[in-house]
Amino acid sequence: EHHVHAAELLEIFALLGVEEQHLGAALVIRLLLRDERGNIVQDVAQQALDAAGLALRLPKRLDGLLTRIEDGSLSVANPRLERQMARLDRTAQRAASALIFGALLIAGAVVRADDTVLGSVLMIVSVVPLLHGLWVGRRGL
Repeated sequence: EHHVHAAELLEIFALLGVEEQHLGAALVIRLLLRDERGNIVQDVAQQALDAAGLALRLPKRLDGLLTRIEDGSLSVANPRLERQMARLDRTAQRAASALIFGALLIAGAVVRADDTVLGSVLMIVSVVPLLHGLWVGRRGL
């Protein structure tokens, strides 16, 4: 057997034109690959076991999901959709309040020419849907 020391290897590689930094990088990569080879096999085996476990549990999970769908007990939460629906609901309530306010105010103005008391009452009552429309627009109400 012939033993070669690291210094002799560096001299040989220097004669061949191989730079020391490239040798260092190659050596580090080689050591990492050698050390990782066992871990890679272990990782692949672990992933195979995980996939097999998932494949075994999948039919039961799918059956449970289908049962919940058929029973109508499957609930799906979509916070963004719920916020949009709440906003749409508030907008519809405000529009209805505005329509009632406008109708009462106009009716009060028209009736007031013939019946001052009824016209005034209608115009005063129109404030209620106006306030409702203003308050419904606020969050949380």
